[in-house]
Amino acid sequence: MGNDEEQSLAIRIMQELLMDGFEFCAVRTRVTEVMVYISSSPIAFDRRRSSLVLEFVEGCDFEEFRRYLTRLGQYAAPGELEKLNRFLDDGLLNLIVFREDGKLIGHAIWHEATTDEHRKGDPRDQIDRNILRGFLGGKGDLVELHELWLTVENRGKGYGKRFFDFFEPYIRRKGYESLIYYAFHPVAIKLCRERGYKEAYGVEEAGPYGEKETNYVFHLKLR
Repeated sequence: MGNDEEQSLAIRIMQELLMDGFEFCAVRTRVTEVMVYISSSPIAFDRRRSSLVLEFVEGCDFEEFRRYLTRLGQYAAPGELEKLNRFLDDGLLNLIVFREDGKLIGHAIWHEATTDEHRKGDPRDQIDRNILRGFLGGKGDLVELHELWLTVENRGKGYGKRFFDFFEPYIRRKGYESLIYYAFHPVAIKLCRERGYKEAYGVEEAGPYGEKETNYVFHLKLR
């Protein structure tokens, strides 16, 4: 079956699920892969609505992403957006955006890392290294969920949980064994605890607006 046929089949399946009243979200990759995550129970659904409820999409046109970040007031320091664009182009960072009916409403940035370095040439401090080595039982490789953001008006809808439902198996399928996430927001902390992440406290990181924050460190063993 060709890519076009596969995509048409996936769309038909999703439309049938929607007509049956199931809530779902999808991930679209740069090729044509479509994955559907179905909730455990049906929800009320407007049958006139045929667009996707929520998508997690790999990558984004950077001009669109720049406008979105500018509206949020993030990466506002001189040169920060250009640096981010360069890191994305070079593959040092990976971007996933949240789209609700096509509209950009959130994003996540992740990258490969080790217990000793955020990225190659960017060392961790001693407290951070000790915590991560404790999680992994020594030095090792991992994935760092560097940034996770939802626009204010889209919080409280369960989208964070849906993202983790997508992201954990997504990273596992890529062959990674450990995932870490630095969190300070009470909702994010609660979510990670509910999902069974191991935790530690005391790593200072820069927040989304450049402020210094003391974070919890969460670790999930994927294999």
